[in-house]
Amino acid sequence: MTLLRLAWRRVREHRAALAAVGLTLVASLLAIAGLAVLTDRVAASAVESSVMAAPADQRQVSASVSTSPPQLAALDDSIRAATVGPLAGQLTRASLGGSFGIVGESANSRAQIADLSDLESAGTLRAGRWPAGASGTGPIEVALPATALQALGWSVGSTHSLSPLSSSAGGPLRVSVVGSVDMDPGRISAWTALGLVVAGVREGDYPTYGPFLTSPGALLAQTSRQTSSAWLWEPDLSGLSAQTLAQSRADVDAVVGTWSGLPALSAQSVRTSLPALLSQAAATSERVALVTLTPTLLILLLGGVALAVAAALMASLREQETRLLRARGGGQGQVATLAVLEGLGLAVPAAFLAVAVTAVGADALVRTAELPAVRGGATAVVQVVLGNGALLAGTALAVVLVVIAALRSGHLRSDRVLSTRAVSVTADVILLALGALGVLQLRRYRDSGGLTIDPLTVLAPALVIGGLVVLALRVIPLMARSAAVIAGRSRGLRLAWAAWQVARRVDAQRGAILLVMLAVAAGSLSLSYAATAERALVDQSAFAAGAPLRVEPGAEFTDASALADRYAALAGDAAAVMPVFRSEGSVAGSDRVTLLAGDFARDVLRPREDLVRDASWAQLRARLVSARPSAAYGLPLPQGARTLEVWADFSPVGGGFIGPPNAAQAIVEGENGLRWTVPLDVPEFASGVFEGAGARLRASGALINPADPSVGQVRLIAITATLFHGESATNTAIVRSVKVDGEPLAGAQRLTSLPASAVLALGPTPPVVAQVPVVLSAQVAAAADIAVGGTLALPVQGRVVKAAVVGIIDAVPTASEPGLGVIADLPTLNAALDVVAGTSRGPLALSPQQWWLRPTELATARAGLTEVPRLAVSLVDEGKLLQATSSSPVQTGMVWVMRLLALAAAVLATLGFAATTSALGRTRRREGAVLDALGFAPARLRGALVAERAAIVILAVAVGAVVGTLTAYLTLPLLLAADGRSQVPPVIVVTPWSTYAVALGGLVLVLIVVAALVLRGRREAPAEVLRGELPR
Repeated sequence: MTLLRLAWRRVREHRAALAAVGLTLVASLLAIAGLAVLTDRVAASAVESSVMAAPADQRQVSASVSTSPPQLAALDDSIRAATVGPLAGQLTRASLGGSFGIVGESANSRAQIADLSDLESAGTLRAGRWPAGASGTGPIEVALPATALQALGWSVGSTHSLSPLSSSAGGPLRVSVVGSVDMDPGRISAWTALGLVVAGVREGDYPTYGPFLTSPGALLAQTSRQTSSAWLWEPDLSGLSAQTLAQSRADVDAVVGTWSGLPALSAQSVRTSLPALLSQAAATSERVALVTLTPTLLILLLGGVALAVAAALMASLREQETRLLRARGGGQGQVATLAVLEGLGLAVPAAFLAVAVTAVGADALVRTAELPAVRGGATAVVQVVLGNGALLAGTALAVVLVVIAALRSGHLRSDRVLSTRAVSVTADVILLALGALGVLQLRRYRDSGGLTIDPLTVLAPALVIGGLVVLALRVIPLMARSAAVIAGRSRGLRLAWAAWQVARRVDAQRGAILLVMLAVAAGSLSLSYAATAERALVDQSAFAAGAPLRVEPGAEFTDASALADRYAALAGDAAAVMPVFRSEGSVAGSDRVTLLAGDFARDVLRPREDLVRDASWAQLRARLVSARPSAAYGLPLPQGARTLEVWADFSPVGGGFIGPPNAAQAIVEGENGLRWTVPLDVPEFASGVFEGAGARLRASGALINPADPSVGQVRLIAITATLFHGESATNTAIVRSVKVDGEPLAGAQRLTSLPASAVLALGPTPPVVAQVPVVLSAQVAAAADIAVGGTLALPVQGRVVKAAVVGIIDAVPTASEPGLGVIADLPTLNAALDVVAGTSRGPLALSPQQWWLRPTELATARAGLTEVPRLAVSLVDEGKLLQATSSSPVQTGMVWVMRLLALAAAVLATLGFAATTSALGRTRRREGAVLDALGFAPARLRGALVAERAAIVILAVAVGAVVGTLTAYLTLPLLLAADGRSQVPPVIVVTPWSTYAVALGGLVLVLIVVAALVLRGRREAPAEVLRGELPR
């Protein structure tokens, strides 16, 4: 009881100091609680987005079996019983009748009869009604997709006959169409998994119409019919979080295990990718949870320093009391007990207040950060905050710091100095060692390209900041002394006196310096994070897209030259369109290597310059096109040519043909250097095709689509024809006739046989491209041990060309594996493929599959592609890709986490600096009284103190900014990999200097103003101060 009274008396004696400690503690714990909520929501978003963003077929469990209707009911009950639980979701069964033909339609037409367990989930009724149960021997009522009705020419209300095509299908069926259905687009994946016809008609040799949807059980009531049934379980994964992930995975595994164990099913008939998807989500969640610990650790470090400074100041105010208590027999135990009571009296209410404020404001916080709300209201928020552990750790740390400060006070100064120096040196060495270890760990991960996260890596930013700050604290006294020497040369007393005081008392102000440096370092790291994240997303979106717009046209567009004109009109300039051919295969011992062949005379692809080694990208483009044929070759066709006819006889040399040509094509090239193949019609075999051991080729076809406009000058590169069988090393050709648009072609005598054996080949003599210049990815070059200037064999569509390496690039944009790629010039590669030694397949045209656009007006190009959707059946839009990645909850959440860190750092720095400034003014009263007595004006004295504090602020802010910037360069690439995405191209750390200047300038101004306000007070009489009559 005596200790309690004494503790209460101590509180009343120093209310202001305790209030400063309490306010600092509340700010620290409030920041920790807010971070706990944000990091929890970021982790939850990472889990939910990684699962819900996956294709629908990866979030399903399906099973299928063929059985008779009597056996189906029991199996269906068992399957449904297994899916009852928290992830119940939606379970759909589709039972398909046997194979049926459609009476009155073509013999190849087929009807798909389907009995759905949840009929109304199929779509929306456009007309009519849903089928009812079968009555007696009448027709079975069915509903059909509107597209199927339109294709068949049927209407609601009509009745039709279906004929069984196998004995298992049972007898004929009469169906009555009672409804027309518009399929729900969101159910396409489900229908596909259930084996149902998706678009109303499944094209092919045997076009299938349907599904003919019956009422649930109508088809199964006909027990004589064999059915194949499929089940699709779509579990309810909404609201998935890191806490529920393990249980959800266990529930899914239980369902899959139960299904696989049913007698009618087997492990092979149950198909799902969901467990693997949930495992991937769990790995992402763990990664995000670890990475988001970094800002929490920084807040703990910063808050700990702020509390340590405040507690030390409070202990210094009680120095005389504590010394008196010790002199009267008070031991360390009593001092510690008093400190524990004070610490708990401060920490527990502060913790309760922080939790309460966070519970009330959590919704607004997560809504501002555009993160999902915490489910469960305030109770759930409290559980998140307490379950995080950081708040409890911060509360315990506060009590420990108060106790340590109290135990160190009241001793003889010489003892305290010796112990403080020993502890300080030891702590400095430990922090420097741990900081160096953190840097080495980060360098190891960066050099290896790994994305592994471990506790040491998570601690690295705090360790690096701590180590650099400790180092800075050793350097700052030297800087202060140098500044004092320079300031001493000034004429005025204020600057010289302030500089001298800073240099003389810099060790006494280490707490304030340390606090400001840590706050600025944490704030600088936060500002760099936001700018770096934005730059990384821009770079990665550009890398993934390759160009602002990347499109693939529909298969009906075969004329590359005409396509180039259409895309050029959309892009505003022909030079803004690059045709691209791509393939994937093995190159120089590396598998899955992407070949990217484009027209690199056009400046469309612009990889980031730091990816290119030993040259600029412009230089590499010039090297890639350097081997192009100097002049266009091929046989010129008349302007506006549209059709081609050819008649030629081939005679083998050294062997005979076995069989006539059965397919032919022409390879043509437009004025823009683009090639495409034109299929030619070959008449059926007839007497006279063979001429001895040779073969006669007669073929004709359209050079361009009849609906397309003329594409200008076209050159004939080659005509090839495929044989049924046989090979021959060489052959000779006699051209009988070549006609274009029905008129003989001038210069046809230039056509001659080309090297080929499995095909007949005819064309003008092509130029020889000795080597194709290529740019290799660094990984492919290293695997093949090839440097710039080396050569390699490059496989292309079954041919092999000789390639010369003219450059190395770290990663190839749009490649399936960014580190595995080869870049070549498409016109050069096409020319090289015209003559390939040892080939047995004849000339080849690499037609562009993709078109990369860099439009002058992006909005216009987008609108044009929207108007003609078939010009872009596949579209990658760099802007929309960036928008999608930028809106990732993990990325936006992490940005807000770092913003909260910066705000908390600024608040704690301001509170701590105000407290240390107040203590400084108190300790300088005697000096001020002496100067006042000597005639130094009080206003000038306060000005000198403010100047001193300003010098401390500017020095600490400058050093802290350097520390924060260095930490950003060392740690941000790892922090940005929080969501597990591959960081390709590598992250470039951005230092937002203008933002730095505004933020740090504002902080300096605020701290100086705070110092001026704190030091502004009533004037104390010098005589009273010197006599020590003022109360302490």
